[in-house]
Amino acid sequence: PSMLEYHRSVDRAIPREKRHIWPLAGEPPRADNVGRWRTVMSPSMRVAFERRAGGLLRELGYETLPGLPRGGHLAELRSLLSRAADMVRVRLSGR
Repeated sequence: PSMLEYHRSVDRAIPREKRHIWPLAGEPPRADNVGRWRTVMSPSMRVAFERRAGGLLRELGYETLPGLPRGGHLAELRSLLSRAADMVRVRLSGR
């Protein structure tokens, strides 16, 4: 299916200065990344993510936490600050 060929269109679809946001976009899908979030995401980060995207995840058939996620505010703030710092570093480096 064409959806598995996304990595072939990176050069025309994603501006070079934005590619750092999706470091794996230029690579084909990897079976070892399936379910990786279970070991990489902390429980509080999962709660923070599901507070934002839980409805869409359920709509698309992905597994979610039972009920409405509570908490995760500190993890979400930490993530936002980390992303902001990364963007500042990229801007300062001229990428």
